[in-house]
Amino acid sequence: MSSSQNSSRRAGLLKKRFQETVAGERPVRTPQDGQLFLEAVRSQHSPSQCVEIIVSKPSGLEAVRDAVRTDLSLSFILSHTLPFLRYLGSPSIKALVDGQLLEQILLVILNPPTLLTALVHLFRSHQIPDDSLYPFGWLALELISLPPSAQADVTEIVACVADSQQFIKCKDHGARELGYKIQKVIQLRCSPGQTRETGGPGGRHDNDFPDFRKIRIYPTTDEFLSTQLPYYQTAHEVAQAETDRRPRLHLDNQFRLLREDMLAELREDIQVATGKKKGKRSALILSHLVPVGIDVGDDTTGRYKRCTLLLESRAGSLQFLQTHGTPAARKKLLKDQSSLLRHQAFGVLRRDKEILGFAFVDRDLDHLAKLPPIVSLQFTDKDGLRSALLALTLPTWKSVQFVLVDTPVFAYEPVLLGLQRTTDLPLLDLLVNPATITGSGFEIKPTLQTLVARLESSAKSLSSTGVVRLVETSTRKVEIDDSQLTALLLALKSPVSLIQGPPGMPPTSRASSYRVITADCQRDGKILHWSTNRPLSLRSRPPNPRSELHKPRPGPVSRGPPESWLAKLIDGSHGVKKQMHLPNGTVPSLRTKEATPSIPTSLGCY
Repeated sequence: MSSSQNSSRRAGLLKKRFQETVAGERPVRTPQDGQLFLEAVRSQHSPSQCVEIIVSKPSGLEAVRDAVRTDLSLSFILSHTLPFLRYLGSPSIKALVDGQLLEQILLVILNPPTLLTALVHLFRSHQIPDDSLYPFGWLALELISLPPSAQADVTEIVACVADSQQFIKCKDHGARELGYKIQKVIQLRCSPGQTRETGGPGGRHDNDFPDFRKIRIYPTTDEFLSTQLPYYQTAHEVAQAETDRRPRLHLDNQFRLLREDMLAELREDIQVATGKKKGKRSALILSHLVPVGIDVGDDTTGRYKRCTLLLESRAGSLQFLQTHGTPAARKKLLKDQSSLLRHQAFGVLRRDKEILGFAFVDRDLDHLAKLPPIVSLQFTDKDGLRSALLALTLPTWKSVQFVLVDTPVFAYEPVLLGLQRTTDLPLLDLLVNPATITGSGFEIKPTLQTLVARLESSAKSLSSTGVVRLVETSTRKVEIDDSQLTALLLALKSPVSLIQGPPGMPPTSRASSYRVITADCQRDGKILHWSTNRPLSLRSRPPNPRSELHKPRPGPVSRGPPESWLAKLIDGSHGVKKQMHLPNGTVPSLRTKEATPSIPTSLGCY
């Protein structure tokens, strides 16, 4: 029999073994079973499809857990376990469901910690050769980067790789790159030396921690009742911190400041909704709530959804539905009045001053058309759902109310979660250590050198009025003052710049404050700008993808030589504009014509 026939026959046997193992027909019980299963996994041509099968099958994850622990010897780990980890490192796997399937497999590998302990021991004793360090480094990086919700104990792996130079000194370039990434993630997530000075983070209430990644996005009752000032630092304090602590302090401060903005709006909206503060309209309040069930989707069709608590509302703002006799009439009314208890409306479940939890409305017309109407609530976390169920079973259940509020939490939550999950900060050095800009090797592109030289010359010879005439034609004259000229020069001569103007500037004033997002003088860029007042006017409600009002409406794309583009920007004929430079040269999700302006700089004002 030829070698190709043997290889084809073995591939068929491995495929059969894989299917039988994940289906639970041939469990992994011996080291031989573990070896064959790991080999069968690696023989699958599509890593992403393979992982989907493992996670979806009843015994898939169990087979992985057993296979990597059947033999913890050095020879087995080098021959089978580490190659299996290298297979899992395929980018197509991490792209599945935003990395959630990979997270399930990583947690199976992590718990119980016998395998990780064996790998750490081999790493510390330098028994893993250079050509096998990459899969171990990949595992360490992925475990350290797990989100806080995974509740993974990665103390051992962090202590193992934090001060080790094995990755940096490895002969394999891929392993060295992983080593640099691991150091950056540890620096961002586990920066040592955070002081516990008086007034520092932690200790104010049950949702105040030194590590901002442990803070819940939504507040607790004690946090709402707390009168102590929240902790955050000024930009000057962050800039004065030690260089190794500065990245983590920057993320920490950005999270706390943005979250405090959300809490301020939430407190005010709750006060308005409960009548403690005057507002423009009365809030929708549901009371006398009785739990009648839990909805997780349809088992027959496989269309599952987030765990939803079904509550009968026997009093409150929906009682007017009783005047409509039939369920069909009530359903038609609800369909016509889509703003009434709209889908994904946000609210708080409270009992007197106590906050039980926050929830979003799942608008089910069939349930709402019943008498009494049934409201479907999807809580933001399991603690809120547990508190709600407990409160609704106590004798004081009639004092529990669900109050709708207008806080645009949809604009805050994704950003706050993103900050908590951040493991890699783009432009890290430029953001937290601006002194490195001067030594970054940035050079002005030749096509812009003439413009920069002219602006520098103008700065030295200001007129008696203190302004510089940038453009003068028969129909238009554009003048800027000294501070605006300085902002322009900084934008054109630096890779990244931030120039802020005073607050309260009218949106139609000339551009006297600029935000320089990026400047790339190594290649031509594409520049897009649009009016800033449109997104602000939509902040009171979540975007509706079917509505024309919520589609991105890019403004005119600037074309032409730098002088004409700058004149259009500074003249303010289009109002205040914000501009973005897309590093990859594309404009995703925005329907606009491609532009190739001569100026390779992104300059924006706000």
